[in-house]
Amino acid sequence: MPQFKVIPTVLVDKKNSETAFSSNTNIDFKPTENSFDIRISYQTMDNMPRFISGALAVKNETPQFESPGLKTKFQFRNLSPGDYVFYIRVCQQDGSFNVFEYPIKIHGFFWQQWWFWALISLIPICFMLFYFQKRSEIEKQKKKLSQLNLASLSNQFRPHFMLNALNSIGSQMGDKPHAEKVISRLGESINILYSFTQKNDFAHPFENEWKLVENIIEIQRLLFIPELEVVVKGLSIIPENTKIPVGLLQIPVENALLHGLRNKTDGYSKLAIRFEETPTHYLVSITDNGVGREKAAKINNFRKHGNGLQTVYEMIAIINRIQKDAIHFEISDREQAKGTVVKISMLKLVDYGKIRL
Repeated sequence: MPQFKVIPTVLVDKKNSETAFSSNTNIDFKPTENSFDIRISYQTMDNMPRFISGALAVKNETPQFESPGLKTKFQFRNLSPGDYVFYIRVCQQDGSFNVFEYPIKIHGFFWQQWWFWALISLIPICFMLFYFQKRSEIEKQKKKLSQLNLASLSNQFRPHFMLNALNSIGSQMGDKPHAEKVISRLGESINILYSFTQKNDFAHPFENEWKLVENIIEIQRLLFIPELEVVVKGLSIIPENTKIPVGLLQIPVENALLHGLRNKTDGYSKLAIRFEETPTHYLVSITDNGVGREKAAKINNFRKHGNGLQTVYEMIAIINRIQKDAIHFEISDREQAKGTVVKISMLKLVDYGKIRL
């Protein structure tokens, strides 16, 4: 009695049309095609069905077959990018089994590729190289010791922000669905700081400083504090083109998030920023309900990233020596609850032209 061996093909449903693939033929899917149907097709000379079983496995892993049956359609949904193999085991007419393999590759989005993260890592490196070269040129032109110190202090803010943001992304990104949002926020901050570097200055418009604040809040919210509540009042009080030292608001906000709220283990997390004014001053208060300074000082990330406020204090001291009482900066523990309060008072008519770099 003649024996008829079955060699199946697979039909893949892509965009409502089926494409046939033979065994050992690569099947490629775009990132958006990670849900698909596979139908097994075969023709026998004796027109008799064959018992078959199918299984999808990650490449180089052992497939787990179900019991042989007459099932010919398989559905797969929301698969992660990577290399897979679809296996078909056929019980031939003579009782023997043959296994056929169909390699499948699901491509990832560009931001899921290794080369993209390599490129992203090069951006801050190039920025740092440019920054240090520019800083060297600026320092050669300094005539007063106070202006030289101020340049150094203001420049410290740039790598401070960049390193903290990149450390956060590098340790937490993984397959987070909001990767593009984080990268977009970081890219915007890089652009602001790059433009700022070109101007040989230590102050920039309030509009840019506030954008840095918004970006660090959103990055921390997306990666670490999804339940964060942020309340901002009186933002329009300070005109967008008002000059303020770089990092004056961003660093205390970052510290509130990084040291106070990220270390919080109970209750909700809240950050409140309030703007007020008097006839001569702009007033800013930054309040959080985090763990407080004493507990934060005992935690590793405070010791690792805790030099930002020292930079702010030294910048303010130099500015106040050149223009008396231009900025007042105070940080204290909340009286009735956990957390800290930062109060900043800025003279409206500070002449930063006297302290140009």
